Amino acid sequence: MPVAATLPYFIETAHAFLIGFLKMSLLFSLLSPFHFRIFATPSNNGEVWKINDYVGIGNLINNFLVAVLFQQALATFGPGLSLIASSLTGIRYRELMMNPMFTATSPVRLILI
Repeated sequence: MPVAATLPYFIETAHAFLIGFLKMSLLFSLLSPFHFRIFATPSNNGEVWKINDYVGIGNLINNFLVAVLFQQALATFGPGLSLIASSLTGIRYRELMMNPMFTATSPVRLILI
């Protein structure tokens, strides 16, 4: 049975969207001057990268920053879509994503040899 959207739900969802939008804007502002690559990575120019190029610390940090940006985009526009859909239908929607990169509760096993 659908649950009706209430005013506190709209306020909470709009707040989540605006905070996410500010975070995403900040990330874009910080990363765009560097073309989303804080650390220089070797260009392949048609050559095959060596394994050290893939696992280099600069390349890993660049990939992590873009993953954070992508996760923030999902976390921002999920509440935005819920807000639009709730406004049109009057139905409360579940949270689409719960910040898997930083608030995941599943255990991580590290095997150290």
